Amino acid sequence: MTPETFIAECRDCIASGGGPADIAALVRAALVSQRDDPAWQGRDEFLYRSAALLIVNVTLPPHGATPVHDHGMWAVVGVSSGCELDRFYVRGRDGGLDVVEDITVPAGTAIAMDADAIHAIFNPLPIEMRGIHVCGGDMVSAPRNMWHPQTGDMLPYDGKVFEEWCEALTRAARPAQAPAC
Repeated sequence: MTPETFIAECRDCIASGGGPADIAALVRAALVSQRDDPAWQGRDEFLYRSAALLIVNVTLPPHGATPVHDHGMWAVVGVSSGCELDRFYVRGRDGGLDVVEDITVPAGTAIAMDADAIHAIFNPLPIEMRGIHVCGGDMVSAPRNMWHPQTGDMLPYDGKVFEEWCEALTRAARPAQAPAC
């Protein structure tokens, strides 16, 4: 499946009333192509962006990490090579965050997240993780939140600061403490 075919199928799915479970099935079908087809290589990070749909060609460096964040909309996370560990949180009674579960997303699989999901991503492997993330709206311009890695304070999402935190968290990652995929 080419990136263009995948984009068209996702657009058609959303236009016909499909949701996260339907998109997750399309993502799973596209993962082998993303891994093996040269047409997916060297593509822009954002494969498609509209008010109703965002398709991201994701890479995460070895032992890469993100700070805790939300999307403000449903999302589907698929992995074509490597592995992604998603740590999910809920807002605690004290205003902070409580960990509720860790989900490992190995190569060839995809998971759907509700609009209220709060998570952080970690690549526990010494190789790059590649995948496809699809959101039910334009996550780039939507109001959403991120949590400061040291203080835990909730802040409005700022793409530049978020990327700086990703780089710092990745540099500080301790591979020996990570679970295996």
